This record gives sequence, structure tokens and C-alpha cells, in this order.
Amino acid sequence: MKHYHRIVQNGIIAYGKKQGFPKVYGDNVPIHIHHTTGRQQILYRPDAHFITQHGKVHLFEVLDDELNDENLVIADIILAYLSPNVAKIFFIVPTPRDQEEIKDLSITIYDRLVCMGISKRDLREVRVFYVQRSEARSAHKVAELLKRI
Repeated sequence: MKHYHRIVQNGIIAYGKKQGFPKVYGDNVPIHIHHTTGRQQILYRPDAHFITQHGKVHLFEVLDDELNDENLVIADIILAYLSPNVAKIFFIVPTPRDQEEIKDLSITIYDRLVCMGISKRDLREVRVFYVQRSEARSAHKVAELLKRI
């Protein structure tokens, strides 16, 4: 994991704790995605996720190295959409150009999932923000920047 990725991830966790979420997790605690027709589970490890008092999940992914491989980005978006009890999905990228690309890709995947029969009500909006590498000097600085979300 690159330095930028780790600082932003730690900043997200610090932000969640500052905001008073009762449960704040990093990538060490997976989200269990259950297959509807079998016993198999997918263990999805987002970079961070918060659980609200009502059991809803705010899910965060930092996209850095993944931006070099569109398949990895697609996988992260789909896993985020399929995660249970998700209220909000956030992707953090290093540049405004990456922000637009991820927005476009998430809209395309959203539309395709709806065409495949998944209810719009079951899918959450993906929000994409950028934290430039020059701004990601410390976790504290990133946590301050995240207040804009």
C-alpha cells in the first residue's frame, strides 16, 4: 500500500471517530456479502467503514494504484453496491480528472445493475471526492478535508 493510500485511509478513520460514529473500522474488518442462493460469502474489505447507531454503513474506498486497472475499480464499485445495509458510498481519488472518471464508471455500473433487475431503491449513490497528493500530508489534514463531505 502506498504512502498516499495509507495517509488517506488513516484520515478517513480519524474523521469517523471525530464525527462520533459508534463503530469505525479500517480494512482489517471485512463486510460479509452473502450469496442469495448459496452458503458462500464474499469477504469485502473496504479501506474504511463506519456503522451508525441505526446499523447503516458508510463505506469508503481509496483508489490510488487501482486507477491503473479499470477492472479493479469496477470490482470495488460492484462490491460496494452489493454490501448490505449501506447508506452511503464514498470513493476518494487523488485528482479531479480521476473523480470524473470514477463518477462516470459508477453511473454506468449503476445503470447496468438496474437494467439487470436490481431495484433503484436497493442501490446507493456513489460519491466521489478528491484529496490531492499534496494535501495528504497527514491523517489529521485529510480528516479536516473530509469535513466537506
